[in-house]
Amino acid sequence: MRNLFDWNESWNIGVGWMDDAHLQLAHGLAGLFQQYTDEGASLPPERMADYCDCLLEQAKVHFRDEEEWMEFLNYPGFLSHVREHSMLLAELKYYIKEIKSGGNGISLEVLMALKGWLVTHVTESDREFVDFLKKHGLFDSRHMEGRQSLSEESTFAEVS
Repeated sequence: MRNLFDWNESWNIGVGWMDDAHLQLAHGLAGLFQQYTDEGASLPPERMADYCDCLLEQAKVHFRDEEEWMEFLNYPGFLSHVREHSMLLAELKYYIKEIKSGGNGISLEVLMALKGWLVTHVTESDREFVDFLKKHGLFDSRHMEGRQSLSEESTFAEVS
């Protein structure tokens, strides 16, 4: 049976490092879902919180990298994109706090909502960023592979 959290290739946006990070986030959600379905209520809250903490850290790193590029390139949707990232991070932090304090925390509905957010964000908001890159001649898949952080040697300046 196919996992509800398996990545669908149609969700790729054509920027290698972003697609890799999105896939990593989807794998994190899939792992969380697997733990939830395998162990359900018997899953120790601290283990569920650990999975969520790991997912939160992955998301923070990826969002930071995206935001650095968007700001560097004066992407007009930068502020709304940052708000979307902030909302998801706040939601994840809330669930982690709930789990650690003995609250309900993660449920199937929460997992489905997180998956929905990821897919929608990637296929709409992140795709809009790629469209911006293409429109302004800043997108060349040969130059986008492996680029993640602005602190790496190469920049988009090489592309234009």
